[in-house]
Amino acid sequence: IIPLCPNTVIQAKHGPLIFVNTENMVLECAGHTGQGQDFRETTKGGNPHSGGCILELTHGGSHFSFGSHARNVRFRGISFAGATRSSLALHHDGALVTLEDCYWFHNRGQHAQLGSVADINSTSVVHFYRCFMKQQKQQVSHGGDGETALTSLSIRTKDVEL
Repeated sequence: IIPLCPNTVIQAKHGPLIFVNTENMVLECAGHTGQGQDFRETTKGGNPHSGGCILELTHGGSHFSFGSHARNVRFRGISFAGATRSSLALHHDGALVTLEDCYWFHNRGQHAQLGSVADINSTSVVHFYRCFMKQQKQQVSHGGDGETALTSLSIRTKDVEL
């Protein structure tokens, strides 16, 4: 278990912040109860920095990418902000990631084929438990037609190269 102190904000200019390629890893905000969170309380008046642990990218990219050995990887009570690609990139075969009581805000996919929260290949698995994905800022545009779509997740086959 890798504990983060309550109210920790980790900022990086550009991601991926961390490449995970190991089994049985837990990244947890200390004090996480495992009983769900009320994100309105965590974000007090809509300000996500007033509680919890936050991983923030100031110049975009992804928060985490996962290798083929990333199995039984868990995140608990973490907030993710500032991704300009998918926050979580699972492009290698066989990754297994679980997120509990996590929150995404101010993330956006780079284009219509990337989900702002996760881009998952067809052989990886992601479980979300009691997570909140704030859609208002997670927008991607479709070419030059001016239309905007909201997408949090993208699932692709092994043959697609992004």
